[in-house]
Amino acid sequence: MVDWSNLAIQHSKYLFNNIQSLAGNKVALIDYQHIFKNHLVDIMVWDKEHGAPALEPNVLNSAWEYIFILSKENLPKRSIKSGPDFRGTIPNIYRLNPRGKKDALAKDHGAVFPVEFAEYFIEKFTKNSVLDLFGGSGTTMIAAEKLNRSCFMMELDTHYSTIILDRWSQFTGKDPVRSDGAPWQSVRKERISKNSV
Repeated sequence: MVDWSNLAIQHSKYLFNNIQSLAGNKVALIDYQHIFKNHLVDIMVWDKEHGAPALEPNVLNSAWEYIFILSKENLPKRSIKSGPDFRGTIPNIYRLNPRGKKDALAKDHGAVFPVEFAEYFIEKFTKNSVLDLFGGSGTTMIAAEKLNRSCFMMELDTHYSTIILDRWSQFTGKDPVRSDGAPWQSVRKERISKNSV
């Protein structure tokens, strides 16, 4: 998490990093805050309004998640200067109950965020573009497309990159083109034939 956070703040003005507090990452979360203490702009909370029941006895349900806002600047102020100007209109608690908002992609990717979640942050805190180093199911790309922003996205897993490109193609009605000019549908057929061998 530290390496890609460093990479993200090298290539963008701000990083909005959503992290759920789990039993296995409690100490890592404290370490993360300490490592980036000189780049911390603010902390938001995603209030999910309802936590899935904890499976372990005597464990609290997780009904919220952190959103750490980091800057490439050293010792930045709390102001976030990457999107439209605002004053007193954006709280540090974002409320969205994700239950019932996940789409059909949840069967292919266990951590699909609602497009509405990504839209909120893109609309409030960007003007032109957004960077997503973990493309996953492509939620950020769809939200950016809806808001007329460029999305620079990376996904290493070919299964998920296929989901992303299919999703974008279905949403826009366009066929993505690889950097060498090959249309997505041709690339997709190649991938499928290689995987079926």
